[in-house]
Amino acid sequence: MDTIFQDCFGKEISLSESVWEHIKIYHPEITHEIILKVLDMPEVIVRSGWDFHSMLYYRKMDKYYKVVVTEMSEMRIKTALTTDKIKKGDIIWKRI
Repeated sequence: MDTIFQDCFGKEISLSESVWEHIKIYHPEITHEIILKVLDMPEVIVRSGWDFHSMLYYRKMDKYYKVVVTEMSEMRIKTALTTDKIKKGDIIWKRI
């Protein structure tokens, strides 16, 4: 069963069980609570430089950014992970 999250604009974005299993195995530092916080209060949203339909929601937590990668044409989460910097792409939205 999919888990449904809302982003900062009220859009519903689903997280499938198979993607959640991938996140738990390869990015165990990511929790449902982190996904919720990143989507609800991102610092910046970037359109992926390599996939036009993907949006990357970033929020800095401690020294690193947590990022939730979404497929906006299907309103689903593709993955979530930790990174040291914001990747290249068009900035769609930025918190002032």
